[in-house]
Amino acid sequence: MEENKPKDLKNLVYKVGDVTDLKKLYPDETFDVIVDKGTYDAIATDERESTIKMCQAYFNEAIRTLKNKDGVFIIVSLLQPHVLKMLFDFFVLENDVNLYQKTNLFQVKVLKIENIEGYAEKQFLKYFVAIKKNFIDVSNPKMVDMRAKLQDSVGIKDSALEKEEFYSYTQAIEKIKVDQQIFMIAPTIKLLDPGRQIEMHCFDYKSKDN
Repeated sequence: MEENKPKDLKNLVYKVGDVTDLKKLYPDETFDVIVDKGTYDAIATDERESTIKMCQAYFNEAIRTLKNKDGVFIIVSLLQPHVLKMLFDFFVLENDVNLYQKTNLFQVKVLKIENIEGYAEKQFLKYFVAIKKNFIDVSNPKMVDMRAKLQDSVGIKDSALEKEEFYSYTQAIEKIKVDQQIFMIAPTIKLLDPGRQIEMHCFDYKSKDN
């Protein structure tokens, strides 16, 4: 990789490490921005406890190495249901596994990526998830109160030109889930004969109400 590095990127450095433990490579507050293009989707393969713990360790290392003021963690993801839930459980819900939650406000924003011509993935929508890290002074009651009020809030934009809307944890997960379902169904509906009458039965196989 070093040999193929573009000449105009001479300051680019390649390093090999374990994303769940980067302490030997990077000290605290090393980066202004961290970009994940496929890493999270690659390790979040299922909902087993070992997988969830690995993803949580990865998130904690990303937070540790981000600057305290305005550090941003950007994830490009397909946000399948279990991937989305693990991410929001960690950064939006109150929990004990996020080692930096009590001393930071994490602003989570989701942007739906426009269709990319020639891109092979057709089953799921693509998203940018930007998680902004803001260190707070826990000795300041007003800042602690602000964190408590704003933490359960996710900003979502359906396109770069549309206005950002804010949702609670539950609302955000439901919106993204529905958007994914529509994205998967819509191409099939377009192929149907418009003169035919069709009937669709949609259900959530995990719901106890079905």
